Amino acid sequence: MTKKNKFISVLTAAALLCTGIGTAGVTTSLHADAAESIESSMDWDTLNIAGGGFVSGIITGDDQMYARTDVGGAYRYDYEQKKWVQLLGFLNDADRGFLSVDAMCVDPNDDDTLYLLCGCAYFSDARTVIFRSHDAGETFEEIDVTDLIQVHGNGYGRQTGEAIAVDPDNPDIIYCGGDATAGDSALIMSEDGGDTWSPVMGYDKLGLFEYSIKWPTWTEHMARSVADDEYLNVNGIATIKITDGKVYVGTSVKGKANLHVADVGSDDFQPLSESPKALTIRPSRSSWRKTATGYGWLSKTMAWESRRRSKRNSIRRSSPPNRSGKGPVSASLSPSQSSNKNITERSRWNPNRTSSPVSPSPFRFNN
Repeated sequence: MTKKNKFISVLTAAALLCTGIGTAGVTTSLHADAAESIESSMDWDTLNIAGGGFVSGIITGDDQMYARTDVGGAYRYDYEQKKWVQLLGFLNDADRGFLSVDAMCVDPNDDDTLYLLCGCAYFSDARTVIFRSHDAGETFEEIDVTDLIQVHGNGYGRQTGEAIAVDPDNPDIIYCGGDATAGDSALIMSEDGGDTWSPVMGYDKLGLFEYSIKWPTWTEHMARSVADDEYLNVNGIATIKITDGKVYVGTSVKGKANLHVADVGSDDFQPLSESPKALTIRPSRSSWRKTATGYGWLSKTMAWESRRRSKRNSIRRSSPPNRSGKGPVSASLSPSQSSNKNITERSRWNPNRTSSPVSPSPFRFNN
């Protein structure tokens, strides 16, 4: 290469180097401006991922409607946008077990006040927490109740009702039930709106949680349950309802009385009279309205009704046994005439603890 060509090459390289140095800051600035511009125009939302999981419960208030799922969090329905809004999108990977929502309830006097009972035995160290919101799920407070009760929101029986309830006469009083307990009782109670919780010893004295199992199976952590079975097969307390100064608790046990009642704040839990102790049935969903004086109790093959009498509670069968294996799973009472009940039959019972959907068969009965 001639001296002239070498000189030109050196000048060219120097020019390129100076150009690179001179524009590096400009390029960085352009990238930052572009990123800021894109960010400001982005609309972030949850991604709809199909396949797996199901909606295990829906509750409604005067102004709000909420849904819970077994592995996908909880939702509030946006009536204006006509879409469901994810409420637990803030959870990180370590807390993914709380996407299994085992039960939920609202304050009957303010349905912006929402409680979610969450936990999954194989995620998040098998912790159980209650999320409390006073703004319809926009923000939450977390209350850890693992030392008292355990729930598995993705286990069998997760669709059988809401095991948490607020007293409509005193919203500071809340009852909550677990699938199992490593504490003194599977039924716990708060008298300060959920800040603190304590075991309800009168319920534990019923002796329904008589077995000791590993929770979960591959650990040495022991908990008391209603059956000598694996963690995913024990549903524990299935449903709780508070109305007219009484708290009703339905428990997933078979062959014995499994629906009990006590005055709110009392430790004196009693089985309902004439309860069908000899029948192999489990309580499922129940529904009350504020003006109701009774309730509907649903088992795997028949519906039961209760009528409040002057000195005692009573229960009687209101639908005949169905040999096909179908059973009613939801009930509601007429708000104007509580003696009228509506029952919807939606699932077929499988002896192996699972249920598969069938065509709905609504029917009605009157006192």
